[in-house]
Amino acid sequence: MKVQKLLCVLLCAVLVLGTLAGCGEDERKVSVQQVAMLMETPIASVNRYGGVVVSQEETQIFKNESGTIAEMLVEEGDLVQEGDVLFTYDMADIELTIKKAELEVEQIANSIDVYAEQIDQLERERESATTTTDRLSYTVQIQDLELSQKEAIYNLSVKKTELETLRASAENNEVTAPITGYVRSINLQGGTDEYGQALPTLTLVQSGAYRIKGMVNELNRYELMEGMPVIIRSRVDDSAIWRGSIEVILWDEPESAGGEMYGYVMDSAVAEGESMTDSNNYPFYITLEDTEGLMLGEHVYIEADFGQEDDMQEIWVDEGYVCLGDTSAYIWVASKNSTLQQREVTLGTHDEELGRYVITDGLSLEDYIAWPEADFEAGMPVVYYDASSFEEESSDEVTDDMAEDVPMEDVPMEDVPVEDTGIAVDDVANVIVEE
Repeated sequence: MKVQKLLCVLLCAVLVLGTLAGCGEDERKVSVQQVAMLMETPIASVNRYGGVVVSQEETQIFKNESGTIAEMLVEEGDLVQEGDVLFTYDMADIELTIKKAELEVEQIANSIDVYAEQIDQLERERESATTTTDRLSYTVQIQDLELSQKEAIYNLSVKKTELETLRASAENNEVTAPITGYVRSINLQGGTDEYGQALPTLTLVQSGAYRIKGMVNELNRYELMEGMPVIIRSRVDDSAIWRGSIEVILWDEPESAGGEMYGYVMDSAVAEGESMTDSNNYPFYITLEDTEGLMLGEHVYIEADFGQEDDMQEIWVDEGYVCLGDTSAYIWVASKNSTLQQREVTLGTHDEELGRYVITDGLSLEDYIAWPEADFEAGMPVVYYDASSFEEESSDEVTDDMAEDVPMEDVPMEDVPVEDTGIAVDDVANVIVEE
């Protein structure tokens, strides 16, 4: 206990002498902080959603049902220009199909003539019939023939259209690309989709005309709306951005939750890519102002554009740092000589809601500024604070909060912070002992 009391008395003496030594200093130092550090605090958390680059336009090409492909001239993944030949038809099969179609047209036309002759014959016989029953029988037969005749006339028009198409194919047996793009898929087996529709022979996706497909969870549905401006951010380079707006949100086409498209909140407890139980995702599409640098199929981040990226381009400070004069404004800035000075600045937009000014001239991100006080004078020394000043202390150092829980006898004397008063600790101890 005597040792502990002695240490306490010793520490108090050191603090008292330190205070007395500090009172002898005439100059006080002004704390200044770097503008870049002051701007690092985000205005608000911004939700991010997963997205993927997709083609703006997809073109499906179907082969002639009666034709046979002689040669497919492209492969999946090929880039084709508008007008390039994709595949050719077998001309022998087309010519045979044309002859068959011409014969069918002739047969249908002949059947129409036969129906007309039969109708005329029955009408003459009906006029000479003597009983109501006979006339009624003729009428029923005439109506049946007229119905068959109308059906034959329709079939004739359809068959003539097919014949014209076949003849056109015979003149040019090449199928060309209607757009410039990539060959996404080739299907030579035919078949139908789940709705019974014929599958395309070849599918092209337009190159260069991209848009973004995203997914929003139903729990975040009120955070997005059609027409909202958005920022597209690269997943590998957070500074690479593109701008656009939400073209459409397909609220009537829900998809089961989960997968990489799940919309998430930055810094939330839900990790990216995880799903929420019992919730659906809804696809939405974004029209881009510029697509340079994007790749088809690339995965990106999507966030609503609240001006956060503009803030990174502008220099802004809290309005409390700005001193307004009659005709000008200035800020207290650290000079190259580490002294305080007034610097005139040019003010831009004043955001009253957030309480800040945009500085268009007179200040840089590397400058250090001070919160103004009434007793400030030019030439006062400054103390610099930036991001490095607030680095986490190493685990073996005793912090102020830790010191409250550590018994004094467990703290080595060499670890007790002592302000340099010019008096050695041993000398202080000797003075106490002598007294």
